[in-house]
Amino acid sequence: MLIACIGVFCRSATAPQQSTVYTSAELEAGKQLFSSLCGNCHKINADMSGPALRGSLARWPNRALLYAFVRNSKSVVDTNAYAKGLYLAYNQTVMPAMPQLTDNQIDQIFAYVEANSQP
Repeated sequence: MLIACIGVFCRSATAPQQSTVYTSAELEAGKQLFSSLCGNCHKINADMSGPALRGSLARWPNRALLYAFVRNSKSVVDTNAYAKGLYLAYNQTVMPAMPQLTDNQIDQIFAYVEANSQP
């Protein structure tokens, strides 16, 4: 079994700098989720109608807030300065709500992003 290690990821909602190991199946799941849900507005290494997703985890104060943003960005924009800055920087566009995503699925998306990021 192939295992890929993504150094800045964890499955904990409160410790975003801990490392974890993602299997090739989890990275493939992240790729599929990114392609179907994120790729219309985001690129990994370049801005589009939304920001580049490379390094996103480091820009959020904690994983729980990022999960909340992905599931319903508007609710976080109303209460968080970083989220509000994104909203203003990208034409006051609210990211479509994705309440169906689990924490693990969001982690898989960002693991895929970081595994495919270019410095």
